[in-house]
Amino acid sequence: MKTAQLTATLLYYDGVQVFEGKDANGSRYLGALIDSASDADRYLITRVSPEQLRELRAGRCDLRAVLLDCSYGGWYLARVSDNFENPFALELHQGALLDHDYLPEDGVLLSDHGSDIAAMTPSVNEAV
Repeated sequence: MKTAQLTATLLYYDGVQVFEGKDANGSRYLGALIDSASDADRYLITRVSPEQLRELRAGRCDLRAVLLDCSYGGWYLARVSDNFENPFALELHQGALLDHDYLPEDGVLLSDHGSDIAAMTPSVNEAV
C-alpha cells in the first residue's frame, strides 16, 4: 500500500485542515480534512504538481478547483490517528470526485487565511 508523509501544513485551525505531503518516490500530494472523529481524522488527498501548489499557495486558484483538477487520475482517502507523526496509508479511489461529498466549498483561497496561519503551524518532517 502506498504511504505518504506530511511535509508542510498549509492551513491549521484546531488541527491540520490542509497540508502538503510526499511519498517515498517524491510525488507530491495535497490533503484536505473531510471529517474528524475521536479516533482519527479523515482526509481527501490528490497528487499535485509543484506548479499547482504554487498557484494554491499564492491564492490564484481555490482549494476545490485544485482538488478536482488533480482527481481525474484517481484520488485518495487517508485516516490519520497520530497527528501526522508517522507516514499514513493512501487508499486509492477511482471515479468522479463530484459524486462524493468530500470537496470544500468554492472560493476557499489559502491567501484569504493569511500567511501567518501557515507560518505559525508546525511542519512535520520538512526534509521528507
